[in-house]
Amino acid sequence: MRLKQRASVLLGLASVAWLALSNAGVMTAYASPIIGGTNIFTLVTPAVYCGTAPAGCPSGLQAAEANFLNNSNQTFLGIVLWVVRDSAGQTVAYTSATIDVAAGQNSTAYPTLVGVVAGSYNSAIFVVSSAGVALSTSSSLSFTLTT
Repeated sequence: MRLKQRASVLLGLASVAWLALSNAGVMTAYASPIIGGTNIFTLVTPAVYCGTAPAGCPSGLQAAEANFLNNSNQTFLGIVLWVVRDSAGQTVAYTSATIDVAAGQNSTAYPTLVGVVAGSYNSAIFVVSSAGVALSTSSSLSFTLTT
């Protein structure tokens, strides 16, 4: 009986050693807490299309102007996405801009379009984290591109 116990212990130790050696190059994965929610960023004023040169927009850009407020108690880096669809509802472009906003502060983003032809468009503008987590709700922006 004692020989069987030793054999069992040795087999158990060999199994542990094999597991340790076979996983020697593997690192433990640590979960990082995902902080997000569609209330982190809110638009201060409705987004506008800069091609019509409203006050405050840089001139000559085919861009959206979106001023977002950080409602959280920490600084957030946000990626502002602007998704543009034609009258048939097909996505014709998407672009992004980044904002790095301290707690309680706001920042304006100017995601810029390139290569979109003249026409009437509907679009959505919203903020996500670098991990793709939604940080705002989606807001609509309709505009006409003349050139």
